[in-house]
Amino acid sequence: MPTPSVELNTVSSRDLLMLRLSIVVGGILISLFMIGDLQLIPPELADAYITNRALIQLPILAGLLVFTFAPQFLRFAQTAFLATVISITYANYYLIHVAWEQAAFSFPYEGTLLYAFFGFFVFGMKFYYALAAMLISSAGFVGLMLLDSVYGERTWMNAGFVAGSLLSVLLAGTGLIDCWGSLKMPTSSWLA
Repeated sequence: MPTPSVELNTVSSRDLLMLRLSIVVGGILISLFMIGDLQLIPPELADAYITNRALIQLPILAGLLVFTFAPQFLRFAQTAFLATVISITYANYYLIHVAWEQAAFSFPYEGTLLYAFFGFFVFGMKFYYALAAMLISSAGFVGLMLLDSVYGERTWMNAGFVAGSLLSVLLAGTGLIDCWGSLKMPTSSWLA
């Protein structure tokens, strides 16, 4: 699927349609993960989990979808993508915290990576926005690990894995490293 460009005056109606469909697919994926996650989590966490996914994360994504119909969307698309990725990521961090506090359950953090992948690759976040997403997401995960030792003795190894994975996705997703691993210099297209 082509990554829609969000440069002013360069987005076709087909690109906007593909972006909107991608957002809908993202919502469907979150919903499908709910089926598996509800099998995984302790029963006492079901209400908190459903509230987080259905009443926080999905509405955030729906808000982005609605915003794509606004006349000023193209002007603020990158900011909207960043806000969406960070909001959903931090909602997921809150869910990890609640799972630990209420049931001493180590809820998986993989959603953090999936949300970043979606933002970097599907939304086509520009370099500086993707960098901000990586830094804010990594800082939030480290903060969560300082607050709760969710993953026991592997807590800091997991924090390093999250930060390293986000950095790798940033470098690959924004074109700083090409498919053969060669470092490329930033281009002016990243500045938008």
